[in-house]
Amino acid sequence: MIAVLFKESLAKIGVNLTLRPLASGQFMTAKLEHSLDFLVFNYQGWVHTGLYNIGRYFTTGAHTNYIGYKNELLDELYSQAVVEMDDSTRLELVRQMQDIAVEDAVLIYVAQPDFQRAMRTDIGGYVTEGTLIDHLWMLYRVDEDGLVIP
Repeated sequence: MIAVLFKESLAKIGVNLTLRPLASGQFMTAKLEHSLDFLVFNYQGWVHTGLYNIGRYFTTGAHTNYIGYKNELLDELYSQAVVEMDDSTRLELVRQMQDIAVEDAVLIYVAQPDFQRAMRTDIGGYVTEGTLIDHLWMLYRVDEDGLVIP
């Protein structure tokens, strides 16, 4: 119901939203067609690097650039960064692209989850992945000495 909170908050500054629930297929189609004036969506990147996320969400024509954002300078910097072999030069290009996206207010980040995991002492194999998706098939039982129980 975060949409209701947006509606109520924006009304305070004179912006009136009409909430329009959509089935998931309709919502995805509307996102891809850039036919929504305002949308709320969650994002969980599979690769947590600035370059990856910029390429997915801020470059012209990217499949997941749901807002239809276009900035020629950002696109040019991205084209340079994806072939740049020097880490420090590539990082500087990413910083410039991030500055552009922030200045243009491309997206408003509302929340960042802080996932916490509790794990029993007789379970091993859990690794925090950058995706924050649990890979439970990697878990195994261990005895009190930390040896794997077959």
